[in-house]
Amino acid sequence: DVCKKVFNQEDHKTMSLYDKSDLFFHDYNLAGLFVHENYLLAKPTAANGDKRKLMELVSMAADSISEGDLVEKRIRSNMNWELLPTAAVFCSVLPGEYMSGFLTGRIQFPSWLGKNSKRSKVDRILQELQMHTRLSA
Repeated sequence: DVCKKVFNQEDHKTMSLYDKSDLFFHDYNLAGLFVHENYLLAKPTAANGDKRKLMELVSMAADSISEGDLVEKRIRSNMNWELLPTAAVFCSVLPGEYMSGFLTGRIQFPSWLGKNSKRSKVDRILQELQMHTRLSA
């Protein structure tokens, strides 16, 4: 529901900057991932059917998401929690503004979580294998 509101133009009409930012804080650990996974499903009304304008909006949203990733890295690596409002703007508010319109499909769960889980499992298995080969040598 939150991800849908990020991109819904009708909801944006009644929302302030703070309201849009608050959507990020429903779960700031997942909000950026959901926006990243679903921004390409949004059909921005600002594009008005113009493919060139659509590509410009997608590019601006992707740039904003990239900037947000850099801010989130700084937050997590330096425990710089006062940057969270900045992350909200780059990870959620700006991409939502650029791609404001409506979602054309179902909201997708962030695929990164599954890939990260699989990578963690493979890493754990490799560690166990390495430990067993050391014991047998």
